[in-house]
Amino acid sequence: MKISILKSVRGVTFIELLVSMSIAMLVMGAVTVTYISSTKHYTRNREMAQVQMRSRLSVDFISQELRNAGYLVNWDTTDKDADGNPDVPVMDINQGGVNSLQAIVGAFPDSNTDTITVRYALGPVAVAAGGTTNTVTTLNQPAVDDDVNNQITVNAVDFNGDGTNEITNGTLIAIYAPPTNVNVRRVSAISGNILTLDRPIALPTGTPQFPANTTMVALVQETSFWIQGGNLMMNTVWEQNPTGSNWRRSTAGNAILASRVEDLQMALLTKNQGIVGDGDGTNNGIDDSGVALLDNPGSLPETQLREVRSVRLSLTAQGTRGLQDKASAVPPSLEDRDRSGEAADQILREVQQTTVYLRNLGALDP
Repeated sequence: MKISILKSVRGVTFIELLVSMSIAMLVMGAVTVTYISSTKHYTRNREMAQVQMRSRLSVDFISQELRNAGYLVNWDTTDKDADGNPDVPVMDINQGGVNSLQAIVGAFPDSNTDTITVRYALGPVAVAAGGTTNTVTTLNQPAVDDDVNNQITVNAVDFNGDGTNEITNGTLIAIYAPPTNVNVRRVSAISGNILTLDRPIALPTGTPQFPANTTMVALVQETSFWIQGGNLMMNTVWEQNPTGSNWRRSTAGNAILASRVEDLQMALLTKNQGIVGDGDGTNNGIDDSGVALLDNPGSLPETQLREVRSVRLSLTAQGTRGLQDKASAVPPSLEDRDRSGEAADQILREVQQTTVYLRNLGALDP
């Protein structure tokens, strides 16, 4: 047997090892840079997607309520018959964190943000005399404008016969006799089909009563929105105040509609896009005072409020954390809220702005 002996085994030289390691380090560096860059882009895109989703859903939800505003509820806060009983207005807007929502337990709007309460009737629809739907009933007896009697009798409080009353204590209702006579009142007590209202009904001169069976009583939806603790809140629930006979918005009804929403601003516009309450009483869109927005609808004459045809809605949503690859920027200013003096940061923000046409208030416009 012949045995071959390997006389020489050539290994890797030190120079070759250094070259190989250098190439490997370059490849690993490129892979690491690509990974870090991809992670940053993924984080940024995920933050942007979440912020956009929050802002768009928030604006869409508020816009839907605004489009319904004013159905059988209008700006008629005047006293129809001088008896001290004006109607509830179609909406309440307060600017700059003024708490117009004091009736809502636990509602503390963030400073410099707007609050809004929207109202509209859920119905009526055409029904036979004495008939009902799930949102509408009719008067069983005429309701007389006597400035004292604040009770009406309806044909039903359980509209669909399921054992649950659609009209309860605290319910806001619209009492409607075609073509134009409307009262918006809150129910303070119920005894059978007799409703005690918070105020007596009021009718124009020459209209002594709401007639029976042809007068409809519709439920009124009442939805409030505000920013609290950086969240967009809403409430639609009423409850009896345990410390008194009056009614208040229930703290149990306070719900977070969207988180990480830091600003909400609104402006009321005329059909010509002029700003209502611009300072000179003309609604011409020229801001004579330097503040181009409405502070409080209740402070404006009804002649101005009746010109409202749309709401410009602006909202800012923000991300959950700062992004290292984002340049620092000052939070955006919306409408009359100037944030140019605030500190810059690297938080990702999305501004959504839309103009919502109030179709029920502009139905008679040419």
